[in-house]
Order: sequence, then C-alpha cells, then structure tokens
Amino acid sequence: MNPKHFSFQLASSLLSIQKEHVESFLKAIINSTVFYRFFSSVKPSCKTALISVSYPTVNDKQVSELIEKKIGQLMTFFNETETVDHEISIDFYTKITKKAWFSTTEESVCWEKWILQIELTKAYSQDKQESLEHAESVLRDTLLKIIKNVDLYKDHIPLISSSEPNPFPFKVFPTLKLAFHS
Repeated sequence: MNPKHFSFQLASSLLSIQKEHVESFLKAIINSTVFYRFFSSVKPSCKTALISVSYPTVNDKQVSELIEKKIGQLMTFFNETETVDHEISIDFYTKITKKAWFSTTEESVCWEKWILQIELTKAYSQDKQESLEHAESVLRDTLLKIIKNVDLYKDHIPLISSSEPNPFPFKVFPTLKLAFHS
C-alpha cells in the first residue's frame, strides 16, 4: 500500500514561520490534520492560534496529550539544531492482517502522509503587528489547504476494521534534512 502524500509549502519555497510563532503554528496544523483523520465518534473542540485563527481539535485526552508531547519533542529538536529548514511528517497507519500457513501477524501500514516543509525565520518584519499578520496569513492558507485536500481526496482511505476509539493511529516526527532545498 503506497500512502497518499500531501505536501505543504508556499509556491516553490518553504512555509516561512517566525521562530516565536512556530509552536502555535504546529499545534494548529497537527491538531487540524488529526481532527480530519479521526474517524470515530468524537465531540469536536475549537482552539485559537496566534490571535485570531481558529482550528479544530479532537476532544480526547489521550490524543491531546500525544499531540502536546510530539510538539514538545519537535520544539526541543528545533532548539537543539542550528538548521532552519525542517520537514515534519504526520503519518496515519492502518493494521493489516497477514496470514501464513500456521500463523497470523498484524502489520502497521502507512496509508497517508502529510509533509510540512517549514523554514524557521527571525521576525518577518520589525513591526510586531505586521509580523503577526503574516504568520496568521500563512497559517490560514495552510489550514485551508488541509480542508481542501481532505475534501478532495477520499478514495485512498482504508476500511475501518477496528473497534478502537482511533482506528488509524498516527505518528508525528521530523524527517531527515531536506533534499530539495539548496
């Protein structure tokens, strides 16, 4: 099974995010992506990033804690590296049962991969208000791309074969150095 890939960048360049806004940006993007791929009965919740950008979240303690933990790990990773170009992957998995002659094994297979390509920058402008407006604009555009892709591409979603609260577990992690960016 080859996963469906969704990549987020601005035109041919990376999403430029000011270092001071990256945590809010990641919370909004990761929570929104997970929300739209959480196929269980769930009470939605809404949060606000930066000043005025609202985004959906899954109102589930375990999912929220996992996302917060992953964002904390990403922020530590960003602070420990000197690179400014980063690629973050949000992968969704399904379990596939493989049968052999006398045994059965379960394997996790990635069915969807969201790639977030970002460049951590210093302030966009000396004017804090202008800098914040730029960050909100980038976030709003990225959230709209997520909604558009979720609505447009549905054929690759596997059947739900689990009664678990979240039938499609996910992983969030930084990938290796960007190969496309010189």
